Amino acid sequence: MLEHGPASARQEIIEKLHGQVVRLSQHKFASNVIEKCLQYGDSNSRLASVQEVLGSSDGESALQVMTKDQYANYVVQKMLEVCDDSQRQLLMTRITIFLNQLKKLTYGKHIVARVEKLLVAGNAAAAVQQAPQAAVAKKASASDEAARLLQSGPTEEDSSSTAAAAASFDQPAPTS
Repeated sequence: MLEHGPASARQEIIEKLHGQVVRLSQHKFASNVIEKCLQYGDSNSRLASVQEVLGSSDGESALQVMTKDQYANYVVQKMLEVCDDSQRQLLMTRITIFLNQLKKLTYGKHIVARVEKLLVAGNAAAAVQQAPQAAVAKKASASDEAARLLQSGPTEEDSSSTAAAAASFDQPAPTS
């Protein structure tokens, strides 16, 4: 029903599970249903689930309990996979608080691997976004240099560097 059923039936199921995400995530079969709700639900239902998980209880937070659980850790991984960027960032910020504890736990290691993968992907995406900006800056710098040369004409220093560059390519140096 969640995957192939009508949107109204999907929404009804998701609403019935609202408020029980943490508890059901710790159950072998119910955790699969929660994952499907996250995967096929709309952004509002995902937001409600993330908020429920991030809501703190006495002692350990619900998120911390879920990351250590043999079934619920898969629900947390699915949340990291399907939620929007702001929710993902909030989840990752909360998880990094107890990341060192998770590295020591069997089920926590799954979360650590997912968070590290997202961090690497995020750094790569940031580098890709910065690369065009650097290329534009480099191009602008080269354009500025070309404009300076056109306005002032070649200097003796420019002629010697041009001659050196041409010699390195086995081409005759331009004559003035």
